[in-house]
Amino acid sequence: MPTVAIAVLVCVSRTKIYCVGRNYLAHVREMGNDEKLPPLYFAKAPDMVVESGSTIPYPSLTSNLQHEVELVVAMKSGGENIPVDKALDHVYGYAVDST
Repeated sequence: MPTVAIAVLVCVSRTKIYCVGRNYLAHVREMGNDEKLPPLYFAKAPDMVVESGSTIPYPSLTSNLQHEVELVVAMKSGGENIPVDKALDHVYGYAVDST
């Protein structure tokens, strides 16, 4: 099962990766998107995460490969309809992914 490092000497299994896009106004404008549109939610396959220092394969004719930095929130338990005051009880930890 794929894993992602969360902290020094700590790895957790990554089975579901949920993402939010169009949530950073400067980037929305840079990409020419309509800033009135709501954020975009999507999922990524677990194998889309690479280890730090790894080579990222991409097509050789790519002329616009963009660097991204992501905040990773690793969940220790899931759930639905979690009250706001209990949400952090479900967080295992945080990491920063810079690809």
